[in-house]
Amino acid sequence: MSREHSSRRVRARHIQLKLNVFRFVLSGALGYSELNRDGLAVEFEESIRREFGNYLKKARKRADVTQQEIAARCGYKNAQFISNIERGTCWPPILVLKEMSDRYGVSKTELLDKLVYYRRRSWANELGLASRSRFRKQVR
Repeated sequence: MSREHSSRRVRARHIQLKLNVFRFVLSGALGYSELNRDGLAVEFEESIRREFGNYLKKARKRADVTQQEIAARCGYKNAQFISNIERGTCWPPILVLKEMSDRYGVSKTELLDKLVYYRRRSWANELGLASRSRFRKQVR
């Protein structure tokens, strides 16, 4: 291995170590247990999706609809996708929200307002525009 090549590898490794230290310090300072590849907080994003999923789950239960029924109405073979949405592992597509609105008896405007509220919290957090506590105090 040439001396120049070895020097580049050392510099690259040094930069990677600095980046890892920065991510570790940032995660501790913000109180997050995990950062994604870009250094953005993952835990807060997941908690927001879970909150929205819990809202959808409560609306589904109030309407006395099963996950399988709403999945079938949305064109899915099983209820796993609806379960994933309610557990907060993913955001629901707009077409699924439309079906949920129709079936749960919740207005499309209300569902859209909730989705925008939760997504705004997530985006603001990622951009560092607002603290988590400020958003928790807002009226939903």
